[in-house]
Amino acid sequence: MATYSTIQEMFLLNISSNKGASLTGPNLEDQILQKILAFYKDYQINDWQVVWGPGVYVKTQGHTPDNVAYIAYNATTSSYFLSVAGTNPLSIVDWMEDLNTGTTVAWPWNTTGNSGQIAAGSNDALGVIVNLQGREVVGGVHSGDPMTIQAYLQTVTGQKTPGSCSLITGGHSLGGALSPLAALWLADTQDAYDPAKVIGNFSSWPSAGPTAGDADFKAYYDSRIPQTYRIHNTIDVVPHAWNLADLNAIKTLYAPGIGHSDCVDWLVDREIKKVQSIDYQQAGLQDKSLSGTVNPSIIKRYLPNGINFGLQLDYQHINAYFDLLGLTTDPSYKIENILSQREAYWSGVAATVKTASRVSQ
Repeated sequence: MATYSTIQEMFLLNISSNKGASLTGPNLEDQILQKILAFYKDYQINDWQVVWGPGVYVKTQGHTPDNVAYIAYNATTSSYFLSVAGTNPLSIVDWMEDLNTGTTVAWPWNTTGNSGQIAAGSNDALGVIVNLQGREVVGGVHSGDPMTIQAYLQTVTGQKTPGSCSLITGGHSLGGALSPLAALWLADTQDAYDPAKVIGNFSSWPSAGPTAGDADFKAYYDSRIPQTYRIHNTIDVVPHAWNLADLNAIKTLYAPGIGHSDCVDWLVDREIKKVQSIDYQQAGLQDKSLSGTVNPSIIKRYLPNGINFGLQLDYQHINAYFDLLGLTTDPSYKIENILSQREAYWSGVAATVKTASRVSQ
């Protein structure tokens, strides 16, 4: 039986909801559940049992999942964990949720008059999570009719005493932005599904997440969910979005190992222009930073700097977390196994950027 530190355990629960991102076809909920259970078995995650979901949203029938979330339960600590999946690279919907940052909307459940704003894309994605339908899981098998996250929590909290349970949220990448929002949503609406306050504590352990809201939202969030522990690799590009100073730092994030790239500069400047009037800030009082270092083994000197930058981004955004946390990397995430595929992908991105930059001049 594996013994993990809290940060290791939280990261594994975060990344587990990304399993099944490439699946298509019927019975996606069952297929993804089996992938998650297999991940639990591989990493000997024995203290947690999947109890609801996954809830799966697919905008276009027959495509890969756009948004996924599930709930696990730890009987020893009486804790529920809501794991929210990150960006599915095959999902246009996810990319829209990620990149729709130039406009913001007010936090829908604000009851204090705070003027906090969140990115329109994050708001859209959270709306999907709120309405996800999933089934109860008993002994690794789906049971009963689909129900929302709140409806499921209502059924289980109704059987327990006030203050006897805690609820944790987490997710990686896009899930690292959405899972704190999910914690705040569940805290702000607790009266609707848990009026007896069986859930006595809300916390969040997001990893590799971009910002979701502005400085006013951060102030409101931090006052409501102070037990938020933000896991991030210091040279992961994604957590550098969308704060202006952090965005600017991206251009030289992998220097001197990887030199200057006009493509990277153009992309960063484009995003800065889009969000320059919004004071995006990372929410969460507890900083669990991991000191990343450039991985020289995947730098190919025959490739342009921009493509090497992309390959390093891939490694630092997923693989590096396993390495920095002392965990064996899931084979499906190992950059070495997909290096040629990712090289082709970033070559395509570079060609698109060059065309777009010429058109915009």
